Amino acid sequence: MSKIIAVFATVLSILALLFSIYQYSQKKEIYYVENGKLYDGFNLKKEYETQIQKLRIERGNQLDSLALHIKQLEAQKLTNEAQYVQEFYIQKAKKFEEDETALLSEYNQQIWKRLNQYAIEYSKEKNIDILIGASGNGTILHANEKLDVTNDLINYANKRYSGK
Repeated sequence: MSKIIAVFATVLSILALLFSIYQYSQKKEIYYVENGKLYDGFNLKKEYETQIQKLRIERGNQLDSLALHIKQLEAQKLTNEAQYVQEFYIQKAKKFEEDETALLSEYNQQIWKRLNQYAIEYSKEKNIDILIGASGNGTILHANEKLDVTNDLINYANKRYSGK
């Protein structure tokens, strides 16, 4: 009986060892990126930001021009005309705001679509099995900084975006 138990314990130990070796050999390459840092460091985002800023200045100039025109009309005691231009100003400002919101949403989708594609390509090139996006809201509570490939992915994405 003790021989059977000894053989069974030996077989069980060998199976546990083989399972451990198998698990170790199946180790996955897991890394993470900081989503916000990746997004902010991407050149396409910076280009879109510049375009939005130019658009804001252009539209701000248009609204400033209308505001000046309203003041001129009021100074000339043309209240009906001033009121008409004031209503036009309000409509224009609202339209500008709606257009900017839609444009920002579209830009955001385009940026993440491109970044996601680059992340897939990057992961394949680097033989990464799992690439986790950390958003700083508790998704990943702790990870060793050696597993953070954010800067490397930013460089990769910017090179790919510039055609290199």
